[in-house]
Amino acid sequence: MNITCNYNILPNKYAGTYFSRQKSESKAKVSAINNPYCANININPNKYGENISFKSSLPDIQLVWDVQKILDRSSVFGLKEYKKLLPKELTTMRDIGKYLLDSDNKTINFILNFGKYFSEQMHKKFPNGFIFVSLGRSPAFLGKYLEFQGEEVKYCPLSHMHTKDIENFSQDLVNAYKKYLDTIGLTNELARTTKKPIIITDYNFEGYSLRNFRKFLALSEINIYEGKKVKFCPITQCDGFKNENFIFDDCPHAEYWARPNRWDFSDRLYIEMMEDRQFPKKYTSIPKIDAKTFKAGDYYDKELNKFYQNGNKFEENYDIKRMNFLIADSIYNKT
Repeated sequence: MNITCNYNILPNKYAGTYFSRQKSESKAKVSAINNPYCANININPNKYGENISFKSSLPDIQLVWDVQKILDRSSVFGLKEYKKLLPKELTTMRDIGKYLLDSDNKTINFILNFGKYFSEQMHKKFPNGFIFVSLGRSPAFLGKYLEFQGEEVKYCPLSHMHTKDIENFSQDLVNAYKKYLDTIGLTNELARTTKKPIIITDYNFEGYSLRNFRKFLALSEINIYEGKKVKFCPITQCDGFKNENFIFDDCPHAEYWARPNRWDFSDRLYIEMMEDRQFPKKYTSIPKIDAKTFKAGDYYDKELNKFYQNGNKFEENYDIKRMNFLIADSIYNKT
């Protein structure tokens, strides 16, 4: 086991995250090795035994500066920003990406691997194209993967929709969200005229979030209804939805205990990652907008207002931009 202690002073406000993340990740990996359920979570103890990250080695200062200059060009890092990178800048971003991979290997590999797997299934299921709508933050990284492939993606930040049945939505929420939906182009007119199906999806356990969102969109102020052109599609099997709408015809919650070592979306790793707010969700700029407590002028309303003030974009931080680069590079780097 190789223990290194290369401490450098980083010239930006994100430097502290390297120390705190590597420390917490190291503890998590050691815990995983000693965990009797390790085999059921698809963690290879030998792998972590060879690469235990008691590392405090950090990027070279010049590398951090160079990356900062690249990422500061825009408030987001998307396909346009990726395609503008010069060969030298691609190398720089790949070099810094190694540090992100080292500090959060499990989550990042899940994002990249499941993103690819999900994308393949979407293109197989909807070969003539689609408009992808991500409900909440859980599937946002899947939307980002599709977005980098050139697909049309719309993000709908709306949390706490999983209550069994929401009787009423506040008028404040309806008014604010109608404006947001109009801004991103998810409108009654699109639902009526689109040639590609609108696929609205979310991670599901019992499917209440999607069901409540279906009811929310059907309100007279918004007027978007399920039909041939608008499909509510749980990622996996779920009661209350048409069988043909499931993205994957599988039920991970019912079967993962019987298939603990199978890697695909159906094992425990999928559930662990998709249910925990500290895993893929931390690599998305999509904010939490609480559907149950939303009021005009409150914190959640201000989050939506930031979107408008920033040119209809949710501003991305340093780590999210680096994650976006890794997604793009996993798709386009053929070397």
